[in-house]
Amino acid sequence: KNIMNYPLLFDCIMVFTLCFALFIATTQPKIPHTYIGINIAIIIIAILLFGLAPATEEVGTDRPNYDYMFSHANEMYNWGFRDAGFTYFLKFCNVLTGTSTGGFIVSAIIYILCIFYFYNKSFNHYTLYVLLLAFLSLGFTNHYYNVLRAGLSISILLVAYSKKQHIAIAICLSLIAISFHISALLIVAGYIITIWVKNPKFLYCFWGVMLLALLAGIFDSFEQYLNLITSVEDDRFNQYLSGN
Repeated sequence: KNIMNYPLLFDCIMVFTLCFALFIATTQPKIPHTYIGINIAIIIIAILLFGLAPATEEVGTDRPNYDYMFSHANEMYNWGFRDAGFTYFLKFCNVLTGTSTGGFIVSAIIYILCIFYFYNKSFNHYTLYVLLLAFLSLGFTNHYYNVLRAGLSISILLVAYSKKQHIAIAICLSLIAISFHISALLIVAGYIITIWVKNPKFLYCFWGVMLLALLAGIFDSFEQYLNLITSVEDDRFNQYLSGN
């Protein structure tokens, strides 16, 4: 059974769009509506390609697992703290659309729009080019096709970072991201450390000590301590800490 190579198709479309955008920029640089139209077009294309891709291992090894989760969301109980947000998200998508395809499309809308919002806030007039280059970067499609939960978590964190002037919103979004994927807690903790610590020498020393600790293999006991005081038990979280 032949399965369309969706990641390759996505990359080809983005390459063509990037070339077209560069052509417009060099020949007609003062047509803002053209850039808006291209932005809208690539967002729609990305959502459709991400959302409508078949649930097969040829597209992504975890794709069939997420297809099952979306299809049987109402049969699942809360999986615990590590997946609480994602569990409720699955049930929301099931109620809203009733199909796994609908769940994938809702996920794609959140994933793409969150990333676009972050780029638009960060790069303004260059959003189109940064968005296209991000879409073409290695591993981008994999974050949706294969590791959907982590991709959604990171995209929500990007919006939280964009809202850092609004503390309450940023905190709420960060908690949602962590509830989707517990490893986001590492990113949030790292960001908080950079805010509190103004002396870069301390940060260099801190990460140097962490690197030595990682190389020495002492994180095994640290994982057990962290799990004990937080009741967090997650294979991926432990994997990131141990470096395996």
